[in-house]
Amino acid sequence: MYDTRPSLQLVARAQRVLREDVVDKVLKRDIPALFDVRNTLQLEKLYLCFCVNSVNIINTAAMCRALEGVSLPTLMRYMEFLRDANLIYISHAANYTGKKGISSQPKVYVADAALSNASLMRNPAAVTDEVRGMMAETTVYKHFHSAYGAFCRVGYIRLPRTQKEVDVVADFPNERRYLCEVKYRHDSSVSQRDAINTLCREQSAQAAIIATRHVEDFGLSAEPDAQSVYRIPCPVLCYLLGYVVPVESMF
Repeated sequence: MYDTRPSLQLVARAQRVLREDVVDKVLKRDIPALFDVRNTLQLEKLYLCFCVNSVNIINTAAMCRALEGVSLPTLMRYMEFLRDANLIYISHAANYTGKKGISSQPKVYVADAALSNASLMRNPAAVTDEVRGMMAETTVYKHFHSAYGAFCRVGYIRLPRTQKEVDVVADFPNERRYLCEVKYRHDSSVSQRDAINTLCREQSAQAAIIATRHVEDFGLSAEPDAQSVYRIPCPVLCYLLGYVVPVESMF
């Protein structure tokens, strides 16, 4: 049998092309032409920081210090520019039991996981399970946002008591809430202390999804008292979201 995988040299060449399109054309030419950007080098550094820290909650004060000389208003404005240029998604904390979430800091997702790898010139042979998990969460969030972002709020939750987090929360206007936790690993089990189980037990969500790595890892969760938690493989979930399947019909 022939190996149909692209060579590392071909991948590196494709990454260079993508990086040139993003960094040289979008960040240094298109965004400054459309928006008030005084320092394109700072904008580029900010975008690359997001590539490294995609799927993480962003400490905006710490990022301002790291970028040296970028004020908080400028940082927030640059984030909006990157979002409007479709280079990142900004995920805000959802409310928990009627109160503001413990963290008002946003999570940032690079709009495409492959674009993040290309911008960092990440060697495909050196991609770790942690990076794969980051890519999976990025892809799942992007599909939720594309499918439902126009008519519901898509964000995340961090519980104030335990600081446990749910990756994706879809809050619909009819007060129906659906959760999704991405567990792109060989063992996708979650403990009873995890936020997704806590919220289901407290009836703070109608139902929840654990997005799993393996295609055979699907069905009702085996966790005790987690009757509302369903396991769906990441590729299947993204396929359903790509066709804008009503979220209720997944359960």
